[in-house]
Amino acid sequence: MAEAKAVGRPKQAGGQPVACPRCEAFNPRGAATCAACGLSLVRQAWADRYTQAPWQLALLSILTFSLYDFYWFHRTWRMLRDLRPGGQPRRPGLRTLGLLVPGLNCVLIYRLFRDVRDITPAAHPPEQEREGLEPAALLVLYVGFVLCWRLPTPWWWIVSRLAIVAPLLTQRQVNRAVVATLPDVRGARQFSWPELVALAVGIFFTLLVLNSTYNCALCIPTLNNT
Repeated sequence: MAEAKAVGRPKQAGGQPVACPRCEAFNPRGAATCAACGLSLVRQAWADRYTQAPWQLALLSILTFSLYDFYWFHRTWRMLRDLRPGGQPRRPGLRTLGLLVPGLNCVLIYRLFRDVRDITPAAHPPEQEREGLEPAALLVLYVGFVLCWRLPTPWWWIVSRLAIVAPLLTQRQVNRAVVATLPDVRGARQFSWPELVALAVGIFFTLLVLNSTYNCALCIPTLNNT
């Protein structure tokens, strides 16, 4: 491993060397392939853009109060555009904005779940082509938990975080589809630095919310006694 890491270690004019995700050898920034193991760094970079461990997605969604979900939907629409013939669906950015429109958002989410399911069979044997929940069930699961935040009980905002279950199941299918398309790449990536920043900010605000909820729970008995 030490010899592999030494390959291409000298700095290049174009910037700091980049470590290969497979063998950890250093390569010049912008190199198309790893000089040590031959991995296509361009293909790996494409896979890193769309693959993600389910626990990473869950953590980011919960700690950002589902704001990360908007980025996840946008990223998944871009992945579908790259993999499907004809570059469909078009305009992932507009589709992401459409998530803010009641009614339209349900249609867009359903179609995304359906499209991901349709590209996934290539990653499975024929008997496993329909593994997992149907798109309609995923939509009901997602929307049902999202609407829980409207309930009066303060702790229901925690229950609404379970909406991430539907994207988690869909991300598993995305990972399989990407690995089936590029079998020589690694199927999971590390947190990017913007995601690490989002996690840090999310932890801070989550602690504030939990503290406020706890204080409110303590205040209710006191007010009743007075």
